[in-house]
Amino acid sequence: MKRVGITGGIGSGKSVVSRVLETMGYPVYDSDKMAKALYFKAPIKTAVQSLLGSNSYFSNGNLNTAYISSKVFSDAELLKSLEQILHPAVKEDFEEWQNMHANYPILFKESALIFEKQLHHELDVVILVVCDKAVRIERVKSRDHISEQEVLERMSKQWTDDQKMECTKLIVKNDDKTLVLPQVIEILTQLDRKC
Repeated sequence: MKRVGITGGIGSGKSVVSRVLETMGYPVYDSDKMAKALYFKAPIKTAVQSLLGSNSYFSNGNLNTAYISSKVFSDAELLKSLEQILHPAVKEDFEEWQNMHANYPILFKESALIFEKQLHHELDVVILVVCDKAVRIERVKSRDHISEQEVLERMSKQWTDDQKMECTKLIVKNDDKTLVLPQVIEILTQLDRKC
């Protein structure tokens, strides 16, 4: 079984590549989506509330993502503490998911911080999704309804595309001009040759 990471900076369009792969029948583990689900597990919920306060969850039990983001993206220590709660849980969840999909020759794991958190050492190869910074900023502003300054703050916590390109040769350009599907098919062809 080959384990393939999908990464890229915020707003690069990792999820577009993941959706293409899922449509083609490949299993994709969405780390961000699963992390959000894990927030509701009792030990994690308790730890998050202890770290960030009861406002981390709305009175109806839903996650207050805007509040959490406002706290952690402006405080590096808080962000690190939150990651220490979530990342081990996501890692364990991915291992369970991987075991459930052991009959597939290739599994994909989407995560924004594969290189930053040294997760590429747990994978066989990583696909990097890239896009111009200006396009990424506009995408995130529109998607998350936040200011350009807030987007830049989040970007500053991630490696640049140039830094990530030093770690992988598998690149997908997702700039709203270049077709994604042919790039994904070419990468799958390369992966098949290496399996």
